[in-house]
Amino acid sequence: MNTPFFHLRAAVPLPFKTYLFSNIGSQHEYIDPAAHHQALDAFCKAAFQPVNEALAALLREKPTKIRGNLSVSVTAPVLAHLHAHQPAALKTLRQLLATDRVQLAAEPPGGPLLYALAPQRWLAQWEAYVKQLQNVLGQTPRLAVVAEGPCPLEYAAALARHGCPQLLLETPTGSFTWPLGQVMAANPALRLAFLQHFDNPHSPHYPLTGAKLRQLAGPAPNWLAHYAWFGQHFEAPSGVLSFLEQWLLALPPTAPAAAEPPELLAQQTWAAAEAQLAQLLANQLQQEVHQNLQVLRAAALASPQPALADTWAHLLEVDLFAAMQMGADRPASPLGPPYDVYINCMNILTDLKQRLVAAKTAPTETGRPLPGLL
Repeated sequence: MNTPFFHLRAAVPLPFKTYLFSNIGSQHEYIDPAAHHQALDAFCKAAFQPVNEALAALLREKPTKIRGNLSVSVTAPVLAHLHAHQPAALKTLRQLLATDRVQLAAEPPGGPLLYALAPQRWLAQWEAYVKQLQNVLGQTPRLAVVAEGPCPLEYAAALARHGCPQLLLETPTGSFTWPLGQVMAANPALRLAFLQHFDNPHSPHYPLTGAKLRQLAGPAPNWLAHYAWFGQHFEAPSGVLSFLEQWLLALPPTAPAAAEPPELLAQQTWAAAEAQLAQLLANQLQQEVHQNLQVLRAAALASPQPALADTWAHLLEVDLFAAMQMGADRPASPLGPPYDVYINCMNILTDLKQRLVAAKTAPTETGRPLPGLL
Protein backbone atom coordinates (compact mmCIF):
# COMPACT_ATOMS: atom_id res chain seq x y z
CA MET A 1 0.00 0.00 0.00
CA ASN A 2 1.08 3.61 -0.64
CA THR A 3 0.34 6.91 1.10
CA PRO A 4 -1.84 9.01 -1.22
CA PHE A 5 -0.50 12.37 -2.30
CA PHE A 6 -1.69 15.77 -3.48
CA HIS A 7 0.60 17.93 -5.60
CA LEU A 8 0.17 21.59 -6.54
CA ARG A 9 1.91 23.03 -9.57
CA ALA A 10 2.67 26.77 -9.98
CA ALA A 11 3.10 27.56 -13.68
CA VAL A 12 2.04 30.36 -16.03
CA PRO A 13 2.31 29.85 -19.83
CA LEU A 14 4.52 32.22 -21.82
CA PRO A 15 2.30 34.74 -23.68
CA PHE A 16 3.43 34.79 -27.30
CA LYS A 17 2.67 37.97 -29.21
CA THR A 18 0.50 38.02 -32.29
CA TYR A 19 3.34 37.80 -34.80
CA LEU A 20 2.26 38.70 -38.34
CA PHE A 21 3.82 38.07 -41.74
CA SER A 22 4.68 41.78 -41.92
CA ASN A 23 6.75 41.46 -38.71
CA ILE A 24 9.15 38.92 -40.26
CA GLY A 25 12.61 40.39 -40.65
CA SER A 26 11.85 43.60 -38.78
CA GLN A 27 10.65 42.60 -35.30
CA HIS A 28 12.25 39.85 -33.22
CA GLU A 29 10.31 40.05 -29.95
CA TYR A 30 8.04 36.99 -29.87
CA ILE A 31 6.99 36.99 -26.21
CA ASP A 32 5.13 39.85 -24.58
CA PRO A 33 7.04 40.60 -21.33
CA ALA A 34 4.44 43.08 -20.08
CA ALA A 35 1.62 40.57 -20.56
CA HIS A 36 3.71 37.87 -18.86
CA HIS A 37 4.40 40.14 -15.88
CA GLN A 38 0.69 40.97 -15.63
CA ALA A 39 -0.31 37.30 -15.86
CA LEU A 40 2.19 36.36 -13.14
CA ASP A 41 0.91 39.12 -10.84
CA ALA A 42 -2.67 37.99 -11.36
CA PHE A 43 -1.72 34.37 -10.68
CA CYS A 44 0.06 35.26 -7.43
CA LYS A 45 -2.81 37.42 -6.18
CA ALA A 46 -5.76 35.21 -7.15
CA ALA A 47 -4.37 31.71 -6.67
CA PHE A 48 -0.83 31.21 -5.39
CA GLN A 49 -0.91 33.33 -2.23
CA PRO A 50 -4.46 32.48 -1.03
CA VAL A 51 -3.97 28.74 -1.61
CA ASN A 52 -0.68 28.72 0.30
CA GLU A 53 -2.28 30.65 3.18
CA ALA A 54 -5.25 28.27 3.27
CA LEU A 55 -3.05 25.17 3.28
CA ALA A 56 -0.72 26.55 5.96
CA ALA A 57 -3.69 27.41 8.18
CA LEU A 58 -5.18 23.94 7.66
CA LEU A 59 -1.92 22.26 8.59
CA ARG A 60 -1.63 24.41 11.73
CA GLU A 61 -5.22 23.88 12.87
CA LYS A 62 -5.71 20.24 11.91
CA PRO A 63 -2.22 18.71 11.61
CA THR A 64 -3.30 15.16 12.34
CA LYS A 65 -6.34 15.23 10.06
CA ILE A 66 -4.37 15.33 6.79
CA ARG A 67 -2.86 11.89 6.21
CA GLY A 68 -1.57 12.28 2.67
CA ASN A 69 1.74 13.51 1.32
CA LEU A 70 1.65 17.11 0.09
CA SER A 71 4.08 18.66 -2.38
CA VAL A 72 4.42 21.81 -4.49
CA SER A 73 6.47 22.77 -7.54
CA VAL A 74 7.23 26.23 -8.93
CA THR A 75 8.53 26.68 -12.47
CA ALA A 76 11.63 28.82 -13.01
CA PRO A 77 9.80 31.87 -14.48
CA VAL A 78 7.28 31.90 -11.61
CA LEU A 79 10.04 31.55 -9.02
CA ALA A 80 12.02 34.41 -10.54
CA HIS A 81 8.92 36.62 -10.53
CA LEU A 82 8.13 35.75 -6.91
CA HIS A 83 11.67 36.61 -5.88
CA ALA A 84 11.79 39.93 -7.74
CA HIS A 85 8.22 41.25 -7.54
CA GLN A 86 6.04 39.29 -5.11
CA PRO A 87 7.79 39.03 -1.71
CA ALA A 88 4.50 38.56 0.16
CA ALA A 89 3.48 35.62 -2.03
CA LEU A 90 6.97 34.13 -1.76
CA LYS A 91 6.72 34.39 2.03
CA THR A 92 3.57 32.25 2.00
CA LEU A 93 5.45 29.52 0.11
CA ARG A 94 8.32 29.60 2.60
CA GLN A 95 5.84 29.39 5.48
CA LEU A 96 4.12 26.44 3.84
CA LEU A 97 7.41 24.59 3.36
CA ALA A 98 8.37 25.41 6.96
CA THR A 99 5.50 23.26 8.24
CA ASP A 100 7.60 20.18 7.28
CA ARG A 101 4.42 18.64 5.88
CA VAL A 102 4.91 19.92 2.33
CA GLN A 103 7.71 18.69 0.12
CA LEU A 104 9.39 20.96 -2.42
CA ALA A 105 9.40 19.41 -5.89
CA ALA A 106 11.17 20.52 -9.05
CA GLU A 107 9.57 20.81 -12.47
CA PRO A 108 12.10 20.24 -15.26
CA PRO A 109 12.34 23.20 -17.65
CA GLY A 110 10.92 22.82 -21.11
CA GLY A 111 9.49 19.37 -20.59
CA PRO A 112 10.27 16.06 -22.24
CA LEU A 113 9.94 17.47 -25.77
CA LEU A 114 12.98 19.67 -25.15
CA TYR A 115 14.90 16.87 -23.46
CA ALA A 116 14.29 14.49 -26.36
CA LEU A 117 15.69 16.97 -28.88
CA ALA A 118 18.49 18.58 -26.86
CA PRO A 119 19.46 16.62 -23.73
CA GLN A 120 22.66 18.54 -23.00
CA ARG A 121 20.94 21.90 -23.17
CA TRP A 122 18.11 20.59 -21.03
CA LEU A 123 20.51 19.30 -18.36
CA ALA A 124 22.27 22.67 -18.16
CA GLN A 125 18.93 24.40 -17.65
CA TRP A 126 17.94 21.80 -15.05
CA GLU A 127 21.10 22.40 -12.99
CA ALA A 128 20.61 26.19 -13.14
CA TYR A 129 16.98 25.78 -12.03
CA VAL A 130 17.90 23.57 -9.05
CA LYS A 131 20.46 26.19 -7.95
CA GLN A 132 17.74 28.82 -8.23
CA LEU A 133 15.49 26.77 -5.92
CA GLN A 134 18.36 26.38 -3.45
CA ASN A 135 19.17 30.11 -3.47
CA VAL A 136 15.59 31.37 -3.14
CA LEU A 137 14.02 28.68 -0.94
CA GLY A 138 17.03 27.11 0.75
CA GLN A 139 16.02 23.57 -0.20
CA THR A 140 17.23 20.94 -2.62
CA PRO A 141 14.38 19.03 -4.26
CA ARG A 142 14.41 15.24 -4.30
CA LEU A 143 11.15 14.94 -6.21
CA ALA A 144 10.72 15.86 -9.89
CA VAL A 145 7.34 16.49 -11.48
CA VAL A 146 6.45 15.89 -15.11
CA ALA A 147 3.17 17.79 -15.23
CA GLU A 148 2.55 17.74 -18.97
CA GLY A 149 3.72 15.84 -21.99
CA PRO A 150 5.31 12.41 -22.39
CA CYS A 151 7.79 10.87 -19.95
CA PRO A 152 10.09 8.40 -21.71
CA LEU A 153 12.19 6.26 -19.40
CA GLU A 154 15.38 7.98 -20.57
CA TYR A 155 13.96 11.23 -19.23
CA ALA A 156 13.12 9.67 -15.88
CA ALA A 157 16.60 8.14 -15.70
CA ALA A 158 18.22 11.52 -16.38
CA LEU A 159 16.24 13.09 -13.53
CA ALA A 160 17.22 10.28 -11.17
CA ARG A 161 20.91 10.62 -12.06
CA HIS A 162 20.74 14.35 -11.41
CA GLY A 163 19.45 14.31 -7.86
CA CYS A 164 15.73 13.44 -8.09
CA PRO A 165 15.17 9.70 -7.53
CA GLN A 166 11.44 10.35 -7.00
CA LEU A 167 9.35 11.10 -10.06
CA LEU A 168 5.73 12.25 -10.05
CA LEU A 169 3.68 12.04 -13.22
CA GLU A 170 0.20 11.38 -14.53
CA THR A 171 -0.15 7.80 -15.73
CA PRO A 172 -2.87 5.16 -15.39
CA THR A 173 -0.31 2.42 -14.64
CA GLY A 174 0.01 3.12 -10.91
CA SER A 175 2.96 3.87 -8.62
CA PHE A 176 5.98 1.59 -8.61
CA THR A 177 9.63 1.35 -7.63
CA TRP A 178 12.31 0.87 -10.24
CA PRO A 179 16.12 0.51 -9.99
CA LEU A 180 16.78 4.27 -10.09
CA GLY A 181 14.05 5.38 -7.73
CA GLN A 182 10.29 5.61 -7.32
CA VAL A 183 7.59 6.64 -9.76
CA MET A 184 4.51 8.12 -8.08
CA ALA A 185 1.55 8.09 -10.44
CA ALA A 186 -1.16 10.73 -10.28
CA ASN A 187 -4.61 9.70 -11.45
CA PRO A 188 -5.51 11.67 -14.63
CA ALA A 189 -9.20 10.90 -14.02
CA LEU A 190 -9.17 13.28 -11.04
CA ARG A 191 -8.07 16.22 -13.18
CA LEU A 192 -10.58 15.47 -15.92
CA ALA A 193 -13.51 14.93 -13.53
CA PHE A 194 -12.74 18.04 -11.46
CA LEU A 195 -12.47 20.37 -14.45
CA GLN A 196 -15.56 18.89 -16.09
CA HIS A 197 -17.94 18.81 -13.13
CA PHE A 198 -16.92 21.43 -10.56
CA ASP A 199 -19.07 24.56 -10.74
CA ASN A 200 -20.99 23.17 -13.73
CA PRO A 201 -24.73 23.42 -12.98
CA HIS A 202 -25.49 21.23 -16.01
CA SER A 203 -23.46 18.35 -14.62
CA PRO A 204 -25.39 15.51 -12.97
CA HIS A 205 -22.73 15.61 -10.22
CA TYR A 206 -23.20 19.30 -9.38
CA PRO A 207 -22.35 20.49 -6.81
CA LEU A 208 -19.18 18.41 -6.87
CA THR A 209 -17.95 17.17 -3.50
CA GLY A 210 -14.82 15.28 -2.56
CA ALA A 211 -16.82 12.08 -2.15
CA LYS A 212 -18.36 12.47 -5.61
CA LEU A 213 -14.95 13.13 -7.13
CA ARG A 214 -13.60 9.95 -5.56
CA GLN A 215 -16.46 7.98 -7.10
CA LEU A 216 -15.90 9.52 -10.53
CA ALA A 217 -12.14 8.97 -10.48
CA GLY A 218 -12.00 5.47 -9.03
CA PRO A 219 -9.93 4.16 -6.12
CA ALA A 220 -6.64 5.98 -6.82
CA PRO A 221 -6.73 9.33 -4.92
CA ASN A 222 -3.34 10.66 -6.10
CA TRP A 223 -3.89 14.09 -7.67
CA LEU A 224 -1.60 16.42 -9.63
CA ALA A 225 -3.36 19.80 -9.59
CA HIS A 226 -2.65 23.40 -10.57
CA TYR A 227 -2.70 26.40 -8.25
CA ALA A 228 -4.60 28.32 -10.94
CA TRP A 229 -7.60 26.00 -10.61
CA PHE A 230 -8.18 27.18 -7.03
CA GLY A 231 -8.61 30.91 -7.57
CA GLN A 232 -8.45 31.69 -11.29
CA HIS A 233 -10.03 28.88 -13.31
CA PHE A 234 -12.62 28.58 -10.54
CA GLU A 235 -12.75 31.82 -8.56
CA ALA A 236 -12.90 32.02 -4.77
CA PRO A 237 -16.67 32.76 -4.55
CA SER A 238 -17.32 29.33 -6.10
CA GLY A 239 -16.19 27.72 -2.84
CA VAL A 240 -13.23 26.02 -4.48
CA LEU A 241 -10.94 26.53 -1.46
CA SER A 242 -13.50 24.86 0.80
CA PHE A 243 -13.66 22.00 -1.67
CA LEU A 244 -9.86 21.69 -1.55
CA GLU A 245 -9.91 21.54 2.26
CA GLN A 246 -12.61 18.87 2.21
CA TRP A 247 -10.62 16.82 -0.28
CA LEU A 248 -7.44 16.92 1.82
CA LEU A 249 -9.27 16.05 5.02
CA ALA A 250 -10.91 13.08 3.27
CA LEU A 251 -7.67 11.54 1.98
CA PRO A 252 -7.41 7.91 3.08
CA PRO A 253 -4.35 6.75 5.05
CA THR A 254 -3.33 4.36 2.27
CA ALA A 255 -3.90 3.92 -1.45
CA PRO A 256 -3.71 0.71 -3.52
CA ALA A 257 -0.27 -0.15 -4.82
CA ALA A 258 0.25 -1.27 -8.38
CA ALA A 259 -0.39 -4.97 -8.86
CA GLU A 260 1.83 -5.38 -11.91
CA PRO A 261 5.57 -6.10 -11.62
CA PRO A 262 7.89 -3.11 -12.23
CA GLU A 263 9.12 -4.54 -15.55
CA LEU A 264 5.62 -4.57 -16.99
CA LEU A 265 4.90 -1.15 -15.56
CA ALA A 266 8.03 0.23 -17.21
CA GLN A 267 6.77 -1.04 -20.55
CA GLN A 268 3.35 0.46 -19.89
CA THR A 269 4.89 3.78 -18.87
CA TRP A 270 6.81 3.87 -22.15
CA ALA A 271 3.60 3.09 -24.04
CA ALA A 272 1.77 5.83 -22.14
CA ALA A 273 4.55 8.28 -23.03
CA GLU A 274 4.22 7.43 -26.71
CA ALA A 275 0.45 7.91 -26.48
CA GLN A 276 0.88 11.33 -24.85
CA LEU A 277 3.42 12.39 -27.46
CA ALA A 278 1.05 11.23 -30.20
CA GLN A 279 -1.65 13.46 -28.68
CA LEU A 280 0.68 16.48 -28.73
CA LEU A 281 1.49 15.77 -32.40
CA ALA A 282 -1.91 14.48 -33.45
CA ASN A 283 -2.89 17.00 -36.10
CA GLN A 284 -1.25 18.65 -39.09
CA LEU A 285 -0.71 21.96 -37.31
CA GLN A 286 1.27 20.37 -34.47
CA GLN A 287 3.19 18.10 -36.84
CA GLU A 288 4.31 20.93 -39.12
CA VAL A 289 5.52 23.09 -36.23
CA HIS A 290 7.37 20.12 -34.70
CA GLN A 291 8.89 19.12 -38.06
CA ASN A 292 10.24 22.61 -38.71
CA LEU A 293 11.62 22.84 -35.19
CA GLN A 294 13.59 19.71 -35.93
CA VAL A 295 14.87 21.25 -39.17
CA LEU A 296 16.25 24.22 -37.21
CA ARG A 297 17.54 22.17 -34.30
CA ALA A 298 21.23 21.90 -35.22
CA ALA A 299 21.49 25.52 -36.28
CA ALA A 300 19.77 26.85 -33.16
CA LEU A 301 21.87 24.81 -30.73
CA ALA A 302 25.09 25.72 -32.56
CA SER A 303 24.23 29.43 -32.71
CA PRO A 304 26.76 31.81 -31.14
CA GLN A 305 23.78 33.94 -30.07
CA PRO A 306 22.13 32.39 -26.96
CA ALA A 307 18.88 34.28 -27.63
CA LEU A 308 18.32 32.26 -30.80
CA ALA A 309 18.73 28.96 -28.98
CA ASP A 310 16.41 30.20 -26.23
CA THR A 311 13.75 31.11 -28.77
CA TRP A 312 14.00 27.68 -30.33
CA ALA A 313 13.64 26.07 -26.91
CA HIS A 314 10.60 28.21 -26.00
CA LEU A 315 8.83 26.88 -29.09
CA LEU A 316 9.15 23.35 -27.67
CA GLU A 317 7.00 24.17 -24.64
CA VAL A 318 4.27 21.60 -24.12
CA ASP A 319 1.74 24.42 -23.52
CA LEU A 320 2.28 25.60 -27.08
CA PHE A 321 1.58 22.19 -28.63
CA ALA A 322 -1.39 21.65 -26.31
CA ALA A 323 -2.85 24.96 -27.52
CA MET A 324 -2.91 23.55 -31.06
CA GLN A 325 -5.04 20.55 -30.09
CA MET A 326 -8.41 20.21 -31.78
CA GLY A 327 -11.74 18.84 -30.61
CA ALA A 328 -14.33 19.45 -27.93
CA ASP A 329 -12.03 18.19 -25.17
CA ARG A 330 -9.30 20.72 -26.01
CA PRO A 331 -8.19 22.46 -22.79
CA ALA A 332 -8.74 26.22 -22.64
CA SER A 333 -5.57 28.09 -23.60
CA PRO A 334 -4.68 31.76 -23.11
CA LEU A 335 -2.62 31.51 -26.31
CA GLY A 336 -5.72 31.59 -28.50
CA PRO A 337 -7.42 29.28 -31.02
CA PRO A 338 -5.35 26.43 -32.52
CA TYR A 339 -4.94 27.91 -35.99
CA ASP A 340 -3.91 31.32 -34.60
CA VAL A 341 -1.25 29.62 -32.48
CA TYR A 342 -0.06 27.72 -35.55
CA ILE A 343 0.21 30.90 -37.64
CA ASN A 344 2.18 32.60 -34.89
CA CYS A 345 4.57 29.66 -34.60
CA MET A 346 5.22 29.39 -38.31
CA ASN A 347 5.83 33.12 -38.70
CA ILE A 348 8.20 33.06 -35.72
CA LEU A 349 10.02 30.08 -37.19
CA THR A 350 10.42 31.90 -40.51
CA ASP A 351 11.95 34.90 -38.77
CA LEU A 352 14.11 32.64 -36.62
CA LYS A 353 15.48 30.89 -39.71
CA GLN A 354 16.41 34.23 -41.26
CA ARG A 355 18.21 35.24 -38.08
CA LEU A 356 20.11 31.95 -38.02
CA VAL A 357 21.19 32.52 -41.62
CA ALA A 358 22.38 36.00 -40.69
CA ALA A 359 24.32 34.48 -37.77
CA LYS A 360 26.14 32.19 -40.25
CA THR A 361 24.57 29.09 -38.72
CA ALA A 362 21.98 28.28 -41.36
CA PRO A 363 20.61 24.72 -41.16
CA THR A 364 21.93 22.21 -43.66
CA GLU A 365 19.02 19.77 -43.25
CA THR A 366 16.46 19.67 -46.02
CA GLY A 367 12.86 20.08 -44.97
CA ARG A 368 9.58 21.67 -45.86
CA PRO A 369 9.99 25.41 -46.65
CA LEU A 370 8.79 27.67 -43.89
CA PRO A 371 5.93 29.80 -45.24
CA GLY A 372 5.19 33.25 -43.92
CA LEU A 373 1.48 33.12 -43.21
CA LEU A 374 -0.88 36.09 -43.21
